[in-house]
Amino acid sequence: MPVETLTSVDERSKTLRDANLRAGQIIVEVDRQPVRKVQDFERVYRELPDGKGFLLKVLQPDGRSTMATAVEKPEQ
Repeated sequence: MPVETLTSVDERSKTLRDANLRAGQIIVEVDRQPVRKVQDFERVYRELPDGKGFLLKVLQPDGRSTMATAVEKPEQ
């Protein structure tokens, strides 16, 4: 079971804004890899090549439904 809930989304982050993430959601997968805590997310995201598209799977605040969204890691 995921343990980290989004408390806010940095509106300056085009990637997160494009993913339509909102406070209260929980990211449960990044690039089809399960994440349980912020450090898992950071590790998977850091390993993605710049410019690569990937999927985020997000548990909605109701705790029952999920959504998947495709985003792209920005070029550095």
